Amino acid sequence: MSKTSSARICQIVGFIICVAPVAVQSRAYGQACGEQFCQFNQGDYVVQNDKWGMDADPNGSQKIWPDGDGWYATVNWAFTNRSVKSYPSIVAGWNFGANWTPKRDGFPVLVSSNPSLPTSTTWETTGTFNHYDVAYDLFLSPDNNPQKPSAEVMVWIGQAGQRPAGDQVATAVRIDGVPGTWDVWVGDVGWKVYSFVRTSSVNSFSGNLQPFIHYLAYTHDYLSKDWYVLDMQFGAEILEANGKFINKSFYGRANGGLPLAVSTP
Repeated sequence: MSKTSSARICQIVGFIICVAPVAVQSRAYGQACGEQFCQFNQGDYVVQNDKWGMDADPNGSQKIWPDGDGWYATVNWAFTNRSVKSYPSIVAGWNFGANWTPKRDGFPVLVSSNPSLPTSTTWETTGTFNHYDVAYDLFLSPDNNPQKPSAEVMVWIGQAGQRPAGDQVATAVRIDGVPGTWDVWVGDVGWKVYSFVRTSSVNSFSGNLQPFIHYLAYTHDYLSKDWYVLDMQFGAEILEANGKFINKSFYGRANGGLPLAVSTP
């Protein structure tokens, strides 16, 4: 068992919540955990019990469990302060404060290399989920191993009673090669966050996330082409729920990665 440091630093849901990095417990493959920010290995990935906003509901609870090729989180969060309580999620690549080196997932990759970011996932909920979103989370930086990111790209494929940080800047955009239409939001949580919200929710996604990066860096000038895509995360941001978030399957990687080693922060 090893200790690492991991935290989701800031998020806006009508206001900003900030959480300082804390020590977390890293578990071996197949071990459930309930502590804030604890983790376990799941194949090439790490599943994290990211309860970064738990102080908004001290009576709430969340635990992550392995489940064959997938994983699930049991959650019980009240709707307090309209705030996100947690982001139980699976991670490929970089994470906050982690002792991290590239593995078979291929991260980090330069935006300018136009890397393919293939992924597939399926998910469902049981019980009552009133306020939440289900989203990919990609962090970017000019450094290939930063202490914190310089930008964040979220791709929401499901949601109820929730909205992204910031303001909506585009409606029902079509992203090349990606099914569906997407509303685009831009906010600031201490770094810029760009959110693509699918106009109709789906319980599965299979495709390439690179066109979202291309839209921001080439179609528009939101992202620097000299920056790195550091990671791919997938999970649920939860404001209010009592039940299970189930991630039945997940695959995510970066193809065309340039560096095979990362700098020391």
